[in-house]
Amino acid sequence: AMGVSGTVETKIDAESGQITSITEIPGMTRAAQGITGGVAWSNDTMQGPRLLSDEERAQLARQGDFYAELDFTETYSEREYLGEEELDGVRCHVVMLTPADGGSPIKRWYNAETGLQMQQEFTIASPMGEVTATSRTEDWLEVDGVKMPARTVNSFSGIEQVMNFESLEINPEFDDEDFAIPAAVQELLDNE
Repeated sequence: AMGVSGTVETKIDAESGQITSITEIPGMTRAAQGITGGVAWSNDTMQGPRLLSDEERAQLARQGDFYAELDFTETYSEREYLGEEELDGVRCHVVMLTPADGGSPIKRWYNAETGLQMQQEFTIASPMGEVTATSRTEDWLEVDGVKMPARTVNSFSGIEQVMNFESLEINPEFDDEDFAIPAAVQELLDNE
């Protein structure tokens, strides 16, 4: 609603489980978070450097796990089919999934015709408590034979965040710097 825009760059090494995501909104904020060598961290202009809680770490790891959806029986300890429902005039199959790592249940809507996810409702763990969020996938594109979301609309705490993906790359080359722990976070680790 404020017309604020910025960039998000996320790098995920599916093999090692490392992830780093940097969000920049010019003149407002810079936030980075990631998992590096098993250490889950965050560093932003609002809260400064910190180590993520176990729940936040699990949530970030799930977001970066490309293979999670290939075997629902391994990824989700409980799976419940809730029936069919229309979403924006599209017939959807609705399921409730409980992450095997103990996270909060996730409700998802899948397009009954294409099988692609259209929406999910879930709880976000944060230092300020739990927040309910909705994420809608409004467009899909194919990158190197893999279907990827091209546009998502995230809603939480009265904020709507629209993400348009300008580029998606499958199997890029990474170096150690791509997942480096920021110096301020490393100081925290050194002082533990």
